[in-house]
Amino acid sequence: MKTEILHFENIYKIFKGTVDTVALDNLSYSFAKNKITAIYGPSGSGKSTLLKLAGAIWKPTTGKIYFEDEEVHRYSQKESADYRIRKVGFIFQDYNLISTLNVKENIELPMYLEGTLSKKERNERVNFLLEKFGISRYKKSYPSELSGGEQQRVAIAIALANNPPLILADEPTANLDAANREIVLTTLKSLRDAGTTIIIATHDPEVEKHSDFILKLDKGRMVE
Repeated sequence: MKTEILHFENIYKIFKGTVDTVALDNLSYSFAKNKITAIYGPSGSGKSTLLKLAGAIWKPTTGKIYFEDEEVHRYSQKESADYRIRKVGFIFQDYNLISTLNVKENIELPMYLEGTLSKKERNERVNFLLEKFGISRYKKSYPSELSGGEQQRVAIAIALANNPPLILADEPTANLDAANREIVLTTLKSLRDAGTTIIIATHDPEVEKHSDFILKLDKGRMVE
């Protein structure tokens, strides 16, 4: 049985410009399956770039990325989109909710795009997630009517809509007070315990207490 779910092999990500910017510099790393890995580093260290490569939003300049036995670095645009909708859940620092959709509609959207569940099944899944994260009473509310903690719980529900094996979280606790931060971290830990792999880019020292592995980056390189 494989103990890794995602593997980066000699990854370079270079942004071309008047002066080229090396965001990731020959990075090799294997992310353990069903574990929480926290990525630490100063701004500009490559944390968010790593998440975007892991989610097939960007392609590496050179190097290989494997999700289980799939060659993510070779994906076409359509294959990348399919991978994101079926295999990956994203949790963003700014929540990334659609302002014109209510909470129910925001959570249902990934299921609708995935396309295999009936309307009845989607409703059942939405109601399960609303209940799981204690946000049922906000079902018909819009993002602007919610607090930061409530929006983040909706964002986690969206990430889990299609029950993905991999969650990518970019600074998920950055805008939260202590109580909501603890709720989010406890939730992520319970997802790990249920068999989800989680990768968190963060500056928050509290995340380390809930993580199984720590990856430290500086200027695109792994550091001890």
